[in-house]
Amino acid sequence: MDGLRPDVRPDGLLEGAGRFYWRLNAAIAWTDGVYDDMQAKTCSRSGKASWKAAKPLREQTTTEDAAAGYFKERARRRNPCVTASGSGWDLVEYDGDRDELDAKHGIPRLPATFGWQSRRGPHFAYETPLGEAPVKVQVDEAGVTVWSDGYLVCWPAWRPEHELVYDSNGVTELSQLSGELRGLLLELAGQARAEARRRFAEGEPIPEGHRDVELFWQAVRLIRGGAGEQEALERLHRVNVGRCRPPLDTKAVEKQFVGAVKWARQHPTDAERAREMARRHLEERRAGVAGQAPVTLWLPFADVTLSGPIRWVWRGRLPEGAVTLLCGRPKLGKSLLSVWLAAQLSRGLLHGQAPANRGRRGRGAGRHARFKTAKAAKKHKRTPTWRSWRS
Repeated sequence: MDGLRPDVRPDGLLEGAGRFYWRLNAAIAWTDGVYDDMQAKTCSRSGKASWKAAKPLREQTTTEDAAAGYFKERARRRNPCVTASGSGWDLVEYDGDRDELDAKHGIPRLPATFGWQSRRGPHFAYETPLGEAPVKVQVDEAGVTVWSDGYLVCWPAWRPEHELVYDSNGVTELSQLSGELRGLLLELAGQARAEARRRFAEGEPIPEGHRDVELFWQAVRLIRGGAGEQEALERLHRVNVGRCRPPLDTKAVEKQFVGAVKWARQHPTDAERAREMARRHLEERRAGVAGQAPVTLWLPFADVTLSGPIRWVWRGRLPEGAVTLLCGRPKLGKSLLSVWLAAQLSRGLLHGQAPANRGRRGRGAGRHARFKTAKAAKKHKRTPTWRSWRS
């Protein structure tokens, strides 16, 4: 105990909160501390102690009485946090006056449900509709932001530096947002996200309240763009210093970066999944394991089964009648290479087995091509080009 700031919360309050959360089967995590204000509102620990690993109280304690004692003992040292996915709840956080924010963003009055008053505004918990994934929603001056998961420091948290105890709103049941209301919040979040992307693309500063989210998605874009982790992190630090107002501290930036790396690995794009499957397929073919079943390569845009001898449009590179992935970082020349391939194919200058590549004019060949084959070009002592190619 600090001594200068004795805990003002009675045992009955903490035990009652433990019983209440046990009945609701809430997943409770715990902040880094209670007497330091930053620690009193932050869950930064990792592993089994992280908020993402929080389990419902009924999985941690066997009875309501046990939950009351457990909650009281932990709450003396750390503040409780309720998590979205772990609890199966939609969490709504107002960062400001609720009435003013609802009027500004066109949000109808949300239905009454269990909630509490934090230092900056009211927080609410709603039961997630069946078949939907829990979300955390933040409403502030800049708009609506939605996360696929998250936590909120909850009742009866204590902020000694502000002499504040989070107070319950008195509602003891969870309501559920209607499909229309939930859809509206998601739609508003999409609009706010699009506006944030526009501001970022035009070089505008990233305001407080949107720094974490924008840096997270910027890190995802850097990783998916092909940047190495060290390079991506260095660029993210430069974005933070140059664009965030005020800049986040180094640890906060690195936390968003680590989260972005994990998220990108867990949510690959269709192209990334296709590349990984193609890579595994090629490795299996090269290994030539005896008795191995034929491998089918699935791509999001085609079902391709490689069997029998391969006919090449461009030997060793472009198989006939199959899907070929042309992958690379932006601005490396993928489009130019595609145009060049079309031009070479139309002139029969690719080394392959397809009829159009053996000097005959294939469908789509250039009508104005001066030399249709490399042999003809050599005869006239000219270098084949594709400048006169027409599609």
